[in-house]
Amino acid sequence: MFEQRKYHRPFLGIFSKILGQQDRHDGAIADSIKYLAALQADSIDAWQEAEWRHTLTGFNPPSIDQMAAHWMSIRQGKEIPYRTALDVAAIPQALPNIWLAERLSDGEFIYRVAGEEITKALGPIHRGSLARDLFTEEAYERIARRWNFVLDSPSALRSGGEAVLGSGQTVPLQRLILPLACEESGPCYLLGATGYSQPRFNVETVSEFPPTDVLFTRVENIQTYRE
Repeated sequence: MFEQRKYHRPFLGIFSKILGQQDRHDGAIADSIKYLAALQADSIDAWQEAEWRHTLTGFNPPSIDQMAAHWMSIRQGKEIPYRTALDVAAIPQALPNIWLAERLSDGEFIYRVAGEEITKALGPIHRGSLARDLFTEEAYERIARRWNFVLDSPSALRSGGEAVLGSGQTVPLQRLILPLACEESGPCYLLGATGYSQPRFNVETVSEFPPTDVLFTRVENIQTYRE
């Protein structure tokens, strides 16, 4: 018969602590691997080019579809509509979720307009707020990569995933980004709409945007809008 060993409580406490530290370490490694895999999947090479209806329709909230339809209606035979043709009064249901950003000559992005739902998520955004100042470095690099792609390709870009609040809580989101042109310099504005699912934002703001699924359609492949 084997002798039953009795361990003193201090030893059991140390042993449990070691196991706990190992579990946390293993968990951190697993989280890092998962994040790196998602980051790789969010690279431009991994984005999926889609037929325009998959990129521009079927959003939650449906008001984002309204914004997409308005963007198509103001193209007037051009691939990219002018910023001056945008009429926000024509898309009242989408206004809380809309944002407008401009790429400056130095490559930086600034916000020109931000709807109520956007300011609830990101905090106060003033006309001229520098986008870089509103996100973590990793999040901004990801965002800038997408924004430059929309303007340089040029393309419509749709993404879906999660936003992380300051408390660590995650909320689902859907986003559409469309290019707008300056009459003298080509694509230079981004017309965007972001829909955040419940819960509504109160005090907490978004601290991070993890990698998300991305669909895009080049504007040359988006049909001319028909009533």
